[in-house]
Amino acid sequence: MNPLSNNLDTDNLKDLITNPCCKKLIENLSLNQIFELKLFSFLDKIPEGVSLGLFPLVVSIVEKSIIQNTLIKTKGNQTQAAEILGINRNTLRKKIAELKLDVSLIKSRAKEDSRKKINIVEHSPWPPALP
Repeated sequence: MNPLSNNLDTDNLKDLITNPCCKKLIENLSLNQIFELKLFSFLDKIPEGVSLGLFPLVVSIVEKSIIQNTLIKTKGNQTQAAEILGINRNTLRKKIAELKLDVSLIKSRAKEDSRKKINIVEHSPWPPALP
């Protein structure tokens, strides 16, 4: 098993965050703490001399996730999503196009997730596979 692969599929991740023990732990950690734990673990596994372009990689993953999840929360309403994100609606539309997000798929996912009360979006694997 590759330690850098994304071993949890979406269903397993949902099970993990709804488990009472894990849910309490996750709720007590800040977003920054969760990110740092994952990032430090990933950085420890990068062999010396490997160049990944880590900064643009992380920015694109975070950007896609925050836009997708905000659109799910707003049921695809781009005006509301832009307000939550603190960006102009036209900027949001540009980002949606750049990231090749399918708004109709996001809207259908929002309907599905509103029934389940869990908002998890499948996104690029983290950590990425090393060359």
